[in-house]
Amino acid sequence: MAWLINCLLELGIKAYPFALEAIWQTLPSGHCRLTERGKTLRKWLPALSVREDFVFRTGVEVTWHHQWPERSLEKQPVIFFTRDPRSCLYSRYKREKPDLSFSEFLAFPDPYTLLNKADHLCLFHLCWMDFQDFKVFRFEDYKKDDQKTLREILDYAGLDADDKDLARATGASTFKSAAATEQAYRRKHPEDRELINRSGKISEWESDPQAAEAVSQIEHRCADLLQECGYGSRSLSLPKRSDYTRHFRFVPFFKAMHIDPDLYVSDESQIGVLADEVFEFAESLSEDLIRRAGLSGEDTALLLENLSSFCYAAHPSDHRPSLIFGKARYKPLKKNTNSRNVC
Repeated sequence: MAWLINCLLELGIKAYPFALEAIWQTLPSGHCRLTERGKTLRKWLPALSVREDFVFRTGVEVTWHHQWPERSLEKQPVIFFTRDPRSCLYSRYKREKPDLSFSEFLAFPDPYTLLNKADHLCLFHLCWMDFQDFKVFRFEDYKKDDQKTLREILDYAGLDADDKDLARATGASTFKSAAATEQAYRRKHPEDRELINRSGKISEWESDPQAAEAVSQIEHRCADLLQECGYGSRSLSLPKRSDYTRHFRFVPFFKAMHIDPDLYVSDESQIGVLADEVFEFAESLSEDLIRRAGLSGEDTALLLENLSSFCYAAHPSDHRPSLIFGKARYKPLKKNTNSRNVC
């Protein structure tokens, strides 16, 4: 996404994180400049590190985020920039560096949704694909031909740019430029340890033989998503959509969302599978596993709270799993209950 946002800025199109338009201030000259709040974006957007002032086009603005869809955006055209689920999850695993195998990392549920990493990613895509004015663009296509991909995005959005400006925008938005910008920013801010531009490679998982088993799990879980987005798969099983019913009913995160009824699956072979995984995880959870997963205190508190309430409400019998260590050891921090990050 950093590539696309930087291209838009280079083309004079105002862009800002969702609900954070205030990162831009308009000067008396009519030019726009980042406020203090927005200057952290210089870490990964080269355009912001080489100039102070921008002249933006009138009548068009772009917002971006990595979060779950907001119904307030239903009437807006959606540019959905995605990546092969195998590459997406492998890259996240390498970036976060947990003391877990790749398979263990995938199985560890998201504290907010209580879904394993692959189903979490699939449901995220399904919720966005429910929008009417929606089009998918792929990371892999950008890596193969950045100018063609940018042209297709601009055409979809009804925006124009001549070939010269297109070449200039893509030339200033390469992975190499973004990585150099991030390195320069981190030298000035040594306290910032989050790495964003890690490798920028396609199908990096293919060169890691230890990832084979985990990749097979992703291909099985995400078979329909891989097919929908035009990615090849080695999975011989027919695509089956997971049953999210109990998660929709008993996980607080989903109660605040409008869920398309079509996402409730009627395939009897899938009923209860995801819920059973949560029960099994709750039974096996230990302090050591949480430590190796690298969860923050906030995420740990949320995970334990959601596991406890889910197991109590969703388990079909009186014999419910019990967490084998006390929640008191993980004192809840001030939680951001509106956080909806996916990866």
